[in-house]
Amino acid sequence: MRDQERKKSTGEADQMNPTKNITLLATLIAIVASVLVMPACSTTVESGGSIDTSVVSIRTSTNSRFIVSGDTPVELNYDIHVDALAGKPSAGKVTAFVRGNIQEGRGAASNAFGQLELNERTSADGYITLFDKQIRYRSGPAR
Repeated sequence: MRDQERKKSTGEADQMNPTKNITLLATLIAIVASVLVMPACSTTVESGGSIDTSVVSIRTSTNSRFIVSGDTPVELNYDIHVDALAGKPSAGKVTAFVRGNIQEGRGAASNAFGQLELNERTSADGYITLFDKQIRYRSGPAR
């Protein structure tokens, strides 16, 4: 009886149970295998705008969702709207842009399998009666 109590307190009894050890080993292998085959990915997308004007009527808005949960994708939205002020055109230069670099892995490889680069810029210079740019980025599968 004392020998069994000593084995329980030192953990020796668990070492003698091959079923428990095999189950634990199989669980550890499954965890390691799932981490190893998860493909690497890297996504960087940014948008913005600039203005250099003497007279301007401008409205901008931006929002993003960068925490992914379940079926909810990452999202970036940027809007810039320039128009006439009191009947006079805005004077100067307005620019809006979006640029990004998206890399996806495959299997357990640590290097990029596919890469997508995007770079788009729209500008207006002079007397501006209307400049309206809406930029949208959404990651995830097509819906």
